[in-house]
Amino acid sequence: MASVAEIIRRYQVEIVAEWTAKAATAASARGLVGPTFTNLMPLFLASLGEGVGSSVDATVRRRGHVLGHLAARIRQGFDLSEMIGEFNLVERCIVRACMGVPEQDRPSEADVDRMRDRVHDAIMQLTD
Repeated sequence: MASVAEIIRRYQVEIVAEWTAKAATAASARGLVGPTFTNLMPLFLASLGEGVGSSVDATVRRRGHVLGHLAARIRQGFDLSEMIGEFNLVERCIVRACMGVPEQDRPSEADVDRMRDRVHDAIMQLTD
């Protein structure tokens, strides 16, 4: 059985590609492409891939990525609901990656729930 962190590390490129393709539909209305659009989400994803029970430093890094993403999106004209949608989308992309591996290699439900809690913490940070 793989952990969510292992799945994220193994499939990070694919998760980011799926997230970018889907999230780009909102960004395209603003003319955003490439690095301007993707900015910190891959870093946030990598921080989720640090694993369960990761250190306080990892939590601080993850929160820093959220704040950086928030600041960039505000400058780009995104509203709060669009930013929340981006984090919900990355969560769905991670879950799809977890479900895409053979059943015996899928993370436990508890592990997926911990990842979801981290994403929801990020959303709460956005709304604060």
